Amino acid sequence: MKGFSTMTNHIYVATVRLAHALLIGLAITSAVPAAYADADNAQDIVARAKAQAHHEKKNVFVYFHASWCPWCRQLDKLLDDPTYGPKFRASYVIAAVDIRERGEREKDENPGWDTLMASLRGAAEQDVPYYVILSPMGKKLGDSYRGTSASIPDNAGYPQTEQEITGFLELLKKTAPAFKPGDIKKLGNFFRAHSNPQPH
Repeated sequence: MKGFSTMTNHIYVATVRLAHALLIGLAITSAVPAAYADADNAQDIVARAKAQAHHEKKNVFVYFHASWCPWCRQLDKLLDDPTYGPKFRASYVIAAVDIRERGEREKDENPGWDTLMASLRGAAEQDVPYYVILSPMGKKLGDSYRGTSASIPDNAGYPQTEQEITGFLELLKKTAPAFKPGDIKKLGNFFRAHSNPQPH
């Protein structure tokens, strides 16, 4: 009977703990705004990307974007380009974070993006696209502002000017081993040819 009582006690304790965990989970879920119900938390997106990058020996390309942003669409095209996309994916795990969405797309915005951006940029008031390169351990290697000798005074976003293009290419040289010198030169020409996004 002693063994039976001990087992019963263990079952009771486990049941109480499970119920407590479920209640906490429900409380957290209920605290998430309805607009975020279908979107992943921004911090979780980056955490998964860092874990994958560590396993695959890559860096992390954290990419803040919005569906209404024409320059974001230009950067999307670059990341999906049949020539350059594979090189980006060979060098980085891309962590796309959706921010400041509007209307029906608001549900796609990733909750916690402002906290994440503030931790990486120093402020959440930032135009898009804005990107940050992280090591698998989370060390900031550069972003669309700094980390290059180009000394870009404003957010380069999608590089357009010669100064912005130079800054972006220098960042790739430091953090994207799949891009060889010939690729860097061709990509510079690609930017110069795609510096004017089409309005939507």
